[in-house]
Amino acid sequence: MNYSYKLVEIYKETKGYSQDKQAAMDIPKLSKGVLANIKAGTRHLTAEQALFIANESGLNVEEVIINLGIEKSKSEEEKSVYESLAKKIKAAGHSAAMLLLAAGLVLGIAQNEPEGSLCAP
Repeated sequence: MNYSYKLVEIYKETKGYSQDKQAAMDIPKLSKGVLANIKAGTRHLTAEQALFIANESGLNVEEVIINLGIEKSKSEEEKSVYESLAKKIKAAGHSAAMLLLAAGLVLGIAQNEPEGSLCAP
């Protein structure tokens, strides 16, 4: 399954839809014919359509746009650049999550320290 159609499937699941035509009626500038071509892999969602789905489905918009770029890439070099960006965003996300986790642990430890401790707030 191509990435564009995967996004449509995610949108259908989010909205509780069972048919492609239900999604086509919601997604901006998407006809049933174009959706059939997306499903067949001969067309792709536009950035506007992908962003609409991302926002409606609670997806990370940066990841959606980069993955759409990977799908639409016309050369290996272009695809490689998008994949590199995807890795950097994913790594940054993991780093941010680790920082938040570490900060939460430090705050949790500080709150549990006895009065007069160096860690006490």
